[in-house]
Amino acid sequence: RRRQRQMCIRDRESPVSAQGNGGAELSKLADSNEIRLESQIAQMRKETALQKKANIAYGKLKATVSNEKKLGKKYAGAYIDDNNNLVVNLTTSDKQIQDEVLNKTGKENVLISQKQYSYEELLNAYHNIVNKMQSDEFEGKVSQVYVDEINNKVVVETTDLSIREKIENAVLDLSLIHISEPTR
Repeated sequence: RRRQRQMCIRDRESPVSAQGNGGAELSKLADSNEIRLESQIAQMRKETALQKKANIAYGKLKATVSNEKKLGKKYAGAYIDDNNNLVVNLTTSDKQIQDEVLNKTGKENVLISQKQYSYEELLNAYHNIVNKMQSDEFEGKVSQVYVDEINNKVVVETTDLSIREKIENAVLDLSLIHISEPTR
């Protein structure tokens, strides 16, 4: 047995392949798994590089939005999609503003999506709802409130849908919010 192992090391074969008939099949399976693993690692590296590019573009976008007042009113949020693209939401179809955003963020892997509400409007609705939630009547009934930049809404998850009307009274435009029970 020791001799077999020494031969395997010398011949650069795995100990399994030197043990007989089933060893060749196990060796092929191991090679196949190694190739699959290398492919998965390469895919992960590619995705990580794309995420890094999207994050860099997002940083440039944030700087642009804070420095350009006219753009700030048109900005409706941003997110990184499943394909690692930075999706910039704007409330305008103005090609000049869209081109400005693309130029400032570095056009690669950046998409523009037109939305109804600006990020400022969403934040105002969010703050109005959160302030309303401070009262005792909402205690333990709201599990979370957040700005959903993908769907351009403020989401309120509540364990008690009977408070829907009270939540709706906290905002001027009801189409800005989505009220639901928490997903489990």
